[in-house]
Amino acid sequence: MSTIEKYGKFLTSEGCFEITAEPPRKWRNIHYNQWGGEEYYAEATHIGDGASRYRDARGNTVNVIGYDAKYLYLRDDETNTVFNPAGMPVATDVADRVIRIYPSQTEIASSCAGLRVTQRIFVPRTECLEAWTLKIENETDRPRRISVFAYASFALTGNDHEGRGFWPDKYSEVHKNLGGVLIINRAHKMPLAKKNGFLVALNHFRAGNGCRDDFTRADYSLAAPKILWGWNCDNNAGYVWDTAAIVQCTLTIPANGTERVDFLAGPCIGAEEVKV
Repeated sequence: MSTIEKYGKFLTSEGCFEITAEPPRKWRNIHYNQWGGEEYYAEATHIGDGASRYRDARGNTVNVIGYDAKYLYLRDDETNTVFNPAGMPVATDVADRVIRIYPSQTEIASSCAGLRVTQRIFVPRTECLEAWTLKIENETDRPRRISVFAYASFALTGNDHEGRGFWPDKYSEVHKNLGGVLIINRAHKMPLAKKNGFLVALNHFRAGNGCRDDFTRADYSLAAPKILWGWNCDNNAGYVWDTAAIVQCTLTIPANGTERVDFLAGPCIGAEEVKV
């Protein structure tokens, strides 16, 4: 048996590789847009995180989202059960986990607490951003009130086209009209326009936060965020290294019904560009 066969199998009919056993380390799928003067590169690991980078036409680069720094969380707002589609970083067990690696997307599905969830990560061909979609199926005979939290820590470091590095000077803004959070980079020497970051929900938006400590507590652990104790986003902002984007969506799923939540994340010039 080869190393690949030990952890999964190719599904010819589906055009993907399915992970069937926990690999020894994170396996990464690479997504990127079609070349058109700008490039966006996003890693999607088998547990749903992964770093992202943006490169402009001249070759200036921004590290948009860092490693171990983006996840989706679900919470049953009645029982306070919290889990991730991949079963980590929160230690709540999930069942029937299926991870499929496609050329165009990464798909993670699992079941927990009477919910079947399917997370999809991809980069649109003509856009410099990444999309996270979440389909939630209520497998019980009663309505369920669910909160979905999207978390991303924006690095916004990078290099100019000659390889010189630069550091950010960040703060966050919650934009209710956009359904999310902007991370504003005040570093004037950064040589490109798209030096800021955004995370927005396209539907079911409730509130946002721009401070990492609000979500993770002082230990910064993404495996034990405050949502385990019932915390909700309260539209607070953050500054410098404590900045992160947290977006909360709340929805009610009817008995045996299905709902969907969609998020977009990436670099931007400002709020007007995200609005468009």
